[in-house]
Amino acid sequence: MKMNLLLCEDEPKIAKFILQGLNEERHNVDWHTHGASTIHQIIKKQYDILILDLRLPDIDGLTVCREVRKIRPLQPILMLTALDAIENRVAGLRAGADDYLPKPFAFDELIARLEALY
Repeated sequence: MKMNLLLCEDEPKIAKFILQGLNEERHNVDWHTHGASTIHQIIKKQYDILILDLRLPDIDGLTVCREVRKIRPLQPILMLTALDAIENRVAGLRAGADDYLPKPFAFDELIARLEALY
């Protein structure tokens, strides 16, 4: 099953790792580094899943998540972030994320979570 994914990740090294793995799995992935451009892209194009970091250079991921929920209420969202405290996870889920995966992560687990959301 081939997914159409939007990745919002501002760290190039992490993004390249994720992009390489997802491309090897034959998924289509668009990559953005800022929250505002991610929101704009969600308006323009339909995605199967949004993979969203919390720490972004312009708008925090919680705000992006809330805005995406207003635009596309049924958009599956996976938060992928280094913020691994329980309060961060709860905040992400309450902001509208469907799943929350802390970094560092096993790539197989990321794929399994994406498949579950798909």
